[in-house]
Amino acid sequence: GLGFVCSFLVAVLSHDLLIQDVTAPNKLLRAWMFFRYAPWLLYQIVLANLHVVALVIDPRKIRPQVVRFKSELTSDLARVSLGNSITLTPGTITMDIVNGEFFVHALSDKVARDLLTGDMEQRIARAFVDVERNNDTKDPS
Repeated sequence: GLGFVCSFLVAVLSHDLLIQDVTAPNKLLRAWMFFRYAPWLLYQIVLANLHVVALVIDPRKIRPQVVRFKSELTSDLARVSLGNSITLTPGTITMDIVNGEFFVHALSDKVARDLLTGDMEQRIARAFVDVERNNDTKDPS
């Protein structure tokens, strides 16, 4: 009970960190999109754990490398959330973020390819309603 009360107080007092400068209906949309992202991230963490187990069993597939990619996310909160989500996923560590460019250590080729698909970035953009990120403006090639 005390944990619930403390969590509720922290959420109420710090809600403006996730949901800032938007109208009330948009706050609900942003909260909903964020809570849709969380289960997907947990699923990705489980999959990544299984991949790391496979790498431990067959270490010949370990190919450490640094992956560098430019993010189209515009807000600092969205960028930091992407970096933290990448680091939470076993087999990857976000080493640095400079002007929207990410430097990530990946444990294998599969992990590096998965990073470059941009799936996590797109989900973060939707979760944080990163307004300048729009699929219309993205080059389809």
